[in-house]
Amino acid sequence: MLVKSRAQARYRGKVHEASGVCRESSHNHGMDFDSSSLLASLLVSSIGFVLVVYGKRMARIPQLAVGLVLTVFPYFVAGALWILLLGAAGLALLWLALKNGW
Repeated sequence: MLVKSRAQARYRGKVHEASGVCRESSHNHGMDFDSSSLLASLLVSSIGFVLVVYGKRMARIPQLAVGLVLTVFPYFVAGALWILLLGAAGLALLWLALKNGW
């Protein structure tokens, strides 16, 4: 698909070639940049950050470990639904670990 200008090429994730033909960029590394994915990753990472700070101050390994996972994994998961589901699963595992005496 040809585009009219370089601005359109950059906006649509295209790469401008020397011949004047634009092709699709193959540099998708897993993270989406739509608003729902950004908000989901911000929410999950914020909860993870709070858990990291709490776990570090109180010397609590479960909170620290789950906090680190919640802070990092949204960079590698595409899609808001998957980010929210995996974040909820991580929090459920933390809750079960704490309920069982960790």
